[in-house]
Amino acid sequence: MKHASLVLALAACAGSKPAPAPPQPVPLAISNTAAPQEDPPPAGDDDVLVKKRWVFAAYFTKLKHKVRDNWEPAAVWKALPAVTRGSLGTAQRDTTVEAVLAADGTLVKLAIVKSSGVAELDAEAIRAFQVSSPFETVPIEIQPLRPFKFSFFFDVAGTSVVR
Repeated sequence: MKHASLVLALAACAGSKPAPAPPQPVPLAISNTAAPQEDPPPAGDDDVLVKKRWVFAAYFTKLKHKVRDNWEPAAVWKALPAVTRGSLGTAQRDTTVEAVLAADGTLVKLAIVKSSGVAELDAEAIRAFQVSSPFETVPIEIQPLRPFKFSFFFDVAGTSVVR
């Protein structure tokens, strides 16, 4: 059975100056099975991005669930001709998109920043995001919302993930 997951990586949350990037991104994973709970930020951590990511995790989790519920990579893969699927092999396919939302949750911009190498899977990632819009209103504390990335991972031989 093919599985799908979605992980959202925020480029930045709010403010006119870029927030410092954490040393390693802390993606929030969503899959068809229960994901492990993310630990809260460490006490005394001054990294604003990490704190904001934690405080507004519920907003981004809802957004990810909505996109994941509309993403159908297995159906797209199955619709490809057998000869095409065979020539592409069984390697995991990763598509990363960058999105910008307006304050009201409407999709302002969406672009592929990393192709999976399979145009149909890339198009499915875009389609899933577009049909999921509009999203809930962006919390005032993180407006204007800076661009953020979603990565869609489809492993034709097993587990698939959206990050």
